Amino acid sequence: MASAKEHLLVGLIAGAAAEVFRSLALREPLSWSDVFWCGVGGVVGGLGPDVLEPATNPNHRNVAHSLVAGGVVTSAWRPLNDASTAPSWARAFGRGVVVGYISHLALDFTTPDGLPLLGR
Repeated sequence: MASAKEHLLVGLIAGAAAEVFRSLALREPLSWSDVFWCGVGGVVGGLGPDVLEPATNPNHRNVAHSLVAGGVVTSAWRPLNDASTAPSWARAFGRGVVVGYISHLALDFTTPDGLPLLGR
């Protein structure tokens, strides 16, 4: 099982890298501010499932650690981002939260217990 430190670090790297790749894919100029905020969002998302369901025992994974939760978080972000008049940094932060959340689930998926579909 990944530690909080590992979830934090992977969330940070995943968030920042996702913003760099997004910028390249869309052929937009890279905004270092957006990379920073996406990395910060990655930390928040990377720690999120364990904040919602603390790792007090090996069977702590429930709804927040489920494949369905990952799908909901990912699906909910797109319409909010597309319709948002929020500043660029706030949208980057939100993208980071999604990427960080998914990175947390990906790390936990690799453990023997895996992830529940909906919860235990």
